[in-house]
Amino acid sequence: SSFAFVMGFFNFVSSCAYSIYSFYNIDQFWSNWIVTVANITGMLFSIAVGHYLDKYKIHKKVIIILNIIAIVFQVLNTIFLEIMESVSTKTLICFILTVLTYTAFFPVYSLSFDLVGELTYPVGETTSVGIMMISSQISGIIFVFINDIDSFCRFFNDVFEGL
Repeated sequence: SSFAFVMGFFNFVSSCAYSIYSFYNIDQFWSNWIVTVANITGMLFSIAVGHYLDKYKIHKKVIIILNIIAIVFQVLNTIFLEIMESVSTKTLICFILTVLTYTAFFPVYSLSFDLVGELTYPVGETTSVGIMMISSQISGIIFVFINDIDSFCRFFNDVFEGL
């Protein structure tokens, strides 16, 4: 599902932030702070969006809009990381765009859980959300392996040697 792909991607970015940002010469201190601040702002924005949606009940539209905004910010982040020369400028731009990306995307977690519970009725909400979580974690794992293809090959080599 699209939710699994997008959520898996953002789980991957959070998990591998240092290896991604170190490629662009952003040090570990800033990599950690970028993701920490991004997660905090995302959580705070989730609360605000949740209050808004309790009043207006337009979950699907808001999910689509927030996903589009998050993807646009992430694409801009990637482009600026590629074209900027100065490490301090890269760090600042990456900080701003990552925070904006997470702020836009973070509410999608809770909104999607709420929406899937309604859409899959009479299936239990725990089952529906569990399937969503499993699919998103699997896509995140795939992104991690793709990011480090050497580890991917070593993993499967070790698995098959043990058989």
